[in-house]
Amino acid sequence: MKSRTNTYLKAIYETSYTQRWTCNKQLATMLSVLPGSVTEAVNRLILQKLVVKNKG
Repeated sequence: MKSRTNTYLKAIYETSYTQRWTCNKQLATMLSVLPGSVTEAVNRLILQKLVVKNKG
């Protein structure tokens, strides 16, 4: 896996561990990136079947 993928997966794990969910805004703040960058990265992770996105 690429370093960026690892970084996003780790951030998702860390933010969702205590509250069992996370949002793009939290990830963007944690990683100091724009929310649009998080959206693109998460969509790539979904296509790779590394994460699952639930609405609501």
